[in-house]
Amino acid sequence: MTMRARRIPIPALACALVLALAFGGCGGGEATSAPVVSKTTFLAKMEAACTRAYNEIKKEFHAFVKGSKAKPFSTPAELEEYAETVIVPIRKRQLEEMRAIGAPKGEEDRVEAIYAAYDDGIHKTEEDPEEAISSLYGVFGEAEELTQGYGLQNCR
Repeated sequence: MTMRARRIPIPALACALVLALAFGGCGGGEATSAPVVSKTTFLAKMEAACTRAYNEIKKEFHAFVKGSKAKPFSTPAELEEYAETVIVPIRKRQLEEMRAIGAPKGEEDRVEAIYAAYDDGIHKTEEDPEEAISSLYGVFGEAEELTQGYGLQNCR
């Protein structure tokens, strides 16, 4: 007696393939996170990200002041505009760039605390631009303290 191969209808096969591709990675695995990098690589890339953000803020500050008709930052509206158009977007890009760097093995919690401090500074800037601008290092003070404690010199 010979056995005949069972044929699976093409639509059913296609449906099974789509489901396997769509849900094949679900459950059972760890969440995707930033890559693990050496401490040397981490420090170099973080310094570069911080330096870029600092230089961009400095450049935009000079352009903003130069374009101001009266004494710069003399009104709450100007402070809010500067915070919304300069500080917040630059700091958000900086944080995104820093998160993409990853963290040295075993340092993930310490690095995440740095990112959380930057995120907190961004939210404080959005909530109260006047206070944030008048004490720029104040709202990012914790982030600066944590980065310096980690050995970073240009994250301010």
